[in-house]
Amino acid sequence: MALMGPEVALRDEWNDSALEDGLVVWYQTRGDGVIDGAA
Repeated sequence: MALMGPEVALRDEWNDSALEDGLVVWYQTRGDGVIDGAA
């Protein structure tokens, strides 16, 4: 799932939660900006 548009907005919201989860979300989206969990 390679989301180009909505994903950006999602990542912005996820980053808020990432502050609590540490670098979990950051790591997930670090690869290709794709929320996959398998970077």
